Amino acid sequence: MPNYVPGEGPSPAQIALVGEAPGNTEDLYKRPFIGDAGQELTRMLRDAGIDRKECYATNVFKHKPAADILSNFVSGTDPSAYKLLPAYKPNKFLRRELADEVLGLHGELVAVDPKVVVTLGTTALWAVLGFQKISQYLGTVHRPTAKRPFFVVPTYHPSAVLRNWSFRTTVVANLLKVPPLLGESSRVASSTNPLAGFKIKVNPTLEEVERFADVVSKPYTEFAVDVETMHGQIRTIGFAYSPTQAFVIPFWEPPRASYWPSVESESRAWKAIARILARREVTFIFHNGPYDIQYLWRVHGIPVLGTIEDTLAGHWALEPELPKKLGQLSAIYLDLPEWKTMRLKTEKED
Repeated sequence: MPNYVPGEGPSPAQIALVGEAPGNTEDLYKRPFIGDAGQELTRMLRDAGIDRKECYATNVFKHKPAADILSNFVSGTDPSAYKLLPAYKPNKFLRRELADEVLGLHGELVAVDPKVVVTLGTTALWAVLGFQKISQYLGTVHRPTAKRPFFVVPTYHPSAVLRNWSFRTTVVANLLKVPPLLGESSRVASSTNPLAGFKIKVNPTLEEVERFADVVSKPYTEFAVDVETMHGQIRTIGFAYSPTQAFVIPFWEPPRASYWPSVESESRAWKAIARILARREVTFIFHNGPYDIQYLWRVHGIPVLGTIEDTLAGHWALEPELPKKLGQLSAIYLDLPEWKTMRLKTEKED
């Protein structure tokens, strides 16, 4: 029978570290994060200016899973599954006899009263925030809510870093967000919607597209442009003309063949886009611009005539070891999750 491994560290503590479950070394000594992964966690915390001794460390599950396989803690859709908690994976729920360990984690954190909780790995992310995929939430700062009175910063588990060393820079970048939060107000977020405060026009009419091309033809000298493609076709084009305002022009998305009701209306939408991109006095900001620009020219014959800047090239020059995907960079620089995740969440709520 595996040993019970309790949380360890100062209480109260400003920072709490939540992992998944004890490993062999933790099970042997009944202490969390003291094995190889725990030692690497200590080094990554130090690199981010955080003293491990001042952090409270614990795990979602306090017992080592059989064969070190966390999936042994969940079951399928059989009657023994505990469905009052979010699914651990699609159609996979926690085993009923382990529910108290996850439910008790919230009480444990309330007793420690941290300002910031760092969730390490998918299991901790799921237990604290109810989400399933760590890669979509890396470094995204979640503000306190009425039910969760602390900031949450998700990142990879240190054992994942030992398996894939390229993750280390990302973890340190995520941990660097923690010290500034200690000085922020713990005021409960007025909205849990990450898009609150943004004005994003989606699914416009043809008249709105043409009016947009006319309205932005003079006062704006800088645009961020993003092209989404699938199966050799452009699905959508988005224009951001301020830090909080954007206009999205769709063309097709499965299962529909085309967003536009006729070839004529789609052709007029493309002409409106061509008018915007033909402005020579404008700086167009892309992320991996060569990919987007060649699609516009090769598939639709639309040139980009203004000055071109590329955030992928700029980020690569400044931070070559960090990930390059736009979704992950939005979390690192803006505290926002992947836009695709936000879009899916918004569609489900609608």
